[in-house]
Amino acid sequence: MNRSTRYQGAIIDDGRLLLIRHRVHSTGRSYWVFPGGGIEPGESEEACVCREMLEETGLEVEVVRLLLDLPASQSDYYTRIKTYLCRVKGGRARPGFEPETEAARVYTIDQVGWFDLSDPSSWNPAVMDDPITFPQMQALQSALGYPVAQHPPNRINAASLAADLRQLGLRAGDTVMVHSAFKSLGITDPEVIIAALLEVLGEEGTLLMPALSYQQQPPLVHDTRQTPSCVGFLPEYFRKRAGTLRSLHPTHSVCGVGRRAGELLKDHFDDCTPCGWHSPFNKILHLPGKILMLGCGLKPNTTMHAIEEYVQPPYLFSAPRVYTLTDENGRTFEKQYIPHGFRDVVQRYDRITWLLDRPGLDIGKVGAALAHRIDCAALFPAALGALQRDLFYFVERREQA
Repeated sequence: MNRSTRYQGAIIDDGRLLLIRHRVHSTGRSYWVFPGGGIEPGESEEACVCREMLEETGLEVEVVRLLLDLPASQSDYYTRIKTYLCRVKGGRARPGFEPETEAARVYTIDQVGWFDLSDPSSWNPAVMDDPITFPQMQALQSALGYPVAQHPPNRINAASLAADLRQLGLRAGDTVMVHSAFKSLGITDPEVIIAALLEVLGEEGTLLMPALSYQQQPPLVHDTRQTPSCVGFLPEYFRKRAGTLRSLHPTHSVCGVGRRAGELLKDHFDDCTPCGWHSPFNKILHLPGKILMLGCGLKPNTTMHAIEEYVQPPYLFSAPRVYTLTDENGRTFEKQYIPHGFRDVVQRYDRITWLLDRPGLDIGKVGAALAHRIDCAALFPAALGALQRDLFYFVERREQA
């Protein structure tokens, strides 16, 4: 199949354009595109477009004319993109399939959507933020005589958030544990920040979020498939998002997507404490891992508990409890754990600012939020050393707080 040019269809019905949504298997990241693909040997351009539209959207189309012939931008596969205006002849719009084996290993087509070319305010925010599809839609509007959509001024979107994250020090291939206060970001759609994080981390990166459930009811019953997290809106959204994995632990599970998610989450069950040797909170300390605090300050840093478990301060643990757990396969069993206690103390993990400076700890804005990026390679030896000198370094007695 010739990949030098992508042949795609602009299927328009009653002033609405049909797009399809790709969802990446490894990360769950999704994005909207024009349906289309490469040409088969001996196939005409028009026949290629008709075939691709039927495969990917379920619609039989008639090719009207070539509408756009533009150089490809930010594409790994194509050098040019030719967009043909199409008219529906029959069928029902539905998510189709990706016939190319190589592409099908990367993503699936999970949704189709109609977008009113005369009303960009009704478009999905993910389309408005897409650096490839949005310019193509602008060119399409111009070619067909529609007013051309514009980004609202100073709008926080996935592209601007990705730029903020890179400025703060996140890079492709990173493994990142994210804590958050969602409202502080200045956005309303959680998928926007997820898309920005996955864009920055790329295919080789891994995104983790705590899915703590210590407030579950009944308190000693946990179902990894259904028990919600209790640490904010974004972690719970991430837990329920397609493609997200979750470690098995009754109170301190972690969710993740990306290249290393499976290895980081798979044996959390082997621990009998919240943040033991097998927990993702400990494992990330021994990688070139990073911790990202989005608008929540430095105090709710669960990875610090993993460092505390190395020295086991007297406040750390409470009495053992037997939990009833149900795993992802529906198997139910009992296991004894030693939960954290923190009786009569207040956590003061913000004191890492006494120990770290750039590049180990950096501060910046992500959207409207004040954010902190912590490098685990700097955090672990500094925090462990502080605890070895003073077991109470990261807490205050409650009467002092």
